[in-house]
Amino acid sequence: RRDHGWIHTLLEEAENERMHLLTFITIKQPGPWFRAAVIGTQGIFMTAFVGVYCLYPPVCHRFVGYVEEEAVHTYTDIITAMAEGGRLEEWMHELAPQIAVEYWYMRPGATMRDLMLVIRADEASHRDVNHSFADLAKDEMNPYVKQQQKEVRLVKRTILSEQMANKQFIRNVLTDWDKDQKGALSFEELRSWLAAISTGSERAIQDDEVKW
Repeated sequence: RRDHGWIHTLLEEAENERMHLLTFITIKQPGPWFRAAVIGTQGIFMTAFVGVYCLYPPVCHRFVGYVEEEAVHTYTDIITAMAEGGRLEEWMHELAPQIAVEYWYMRPGATMRDLMLVIRADEASHRDVNHSFADLAKDEMNPYVKQQQKEVRLVKRTILSEQMANKQFIRNVLTDWDKDQKGALSFEELRSWLAAISTGSERAIQDDEVKW
């Protein structure tokens, strides 16, 4: 049975939350008692959550939306505490784990504060998504999939436009500089073309530049 595009967004959220977990486990490894408590709590909660979801999914999405809202408040408090000093002040300069830098494409030298900012943005997105799903009927189309489809079409058009521009650029260069009509510039023709486009420079074009 068709899910009207819901599963794509839900899987993206699950993967994102998984990366939150892996990142924080990298920062601090939980002990065996803590792990056991989490597993036990998950077993109880998920049993009840799945049961309610089978009966009336909007309640579950609304609940998750409120949980994510509390997560946004929590990360905001952490960021504020870092700025005000105290126990979390060192996080202002402590480097973020490499797993986080690679997943979120963070800048080199990103700090724990940067990590808190990107995770808070994730939680805000999850909040909005789940509140949106709570407002949808079960047979309504996922609005985020529609937006993704628009973005994909835009990217495709951009790529095709750039490819056409590149082809036209090559045609123009060959038309103007391929004196022998061989379909490619010779070494000296390429040197002449590079000299022509190097505006404001009177130096000679070196062989290494032509080879590059």
